[in-house]
Amino acid sequence: MQTVRVFRLVPLLVAALLLAGCIVSESPLFDAVHGITPIAAGRYDELMRGDDGGFEQVDTVTLAVEGNVYTLNGDDGRNPVHFTMHDAGEGLIVAMTVEDGEAGYALLRAGDGEILHWAAVCEVASKLGIVEDHPGVEDDGLNCTIPDRVTLVSLMRDYASHAQPDYRYRRAGG
Repeated sequence: MQTVRVFRLVPLLVAALLLAGCIVSESPLFDAVHGITPIAAGRYDELMRGDDGGFEQVDTVTLAVEGNVYTLNGDDGRNPVHFTMHDAGEGLIVAMTVEDGEAGYALLRAGDGEILHWAAVCEVASKLGIVEDHPGVEDDGLNCTIPDRVTLVSLMRDYASHAQPDYRYRRAGG
């Protein structure tokens, strides 16, 4: 799976999200049919966290939604990313993309006119001690493979409480 493609998508969603070293599962942990649609379709400025901790605009993306499936297209010519969103509680949203049966995950929070996106990188989760707090997660040095939905949601909530978002999206022109 090309994790870079999915997370970039939504680094709004996901540019960083689907980077190598992502959070994955061997099969989808959510039923895509039950995806939620909390974010409006439209054009968004994509801002990435820089080395100084601030955000810099890197692209403008178009987010479309059909039914409960989102598609993200960047003006930079990247391949479109298709994903669903699922409620993770505490105001967090898990974005899921599926490719060749394998699922990749990113973390979002929408509110106050913006979308925050955590790439949820396995290496970062390991360094923060989050992986060891979640039995059953397999860290192969590149990806963290999650065994079930409960573990995924718990790991993602912990990730959000220990790491800063990698991306921020705001309505273009806003």
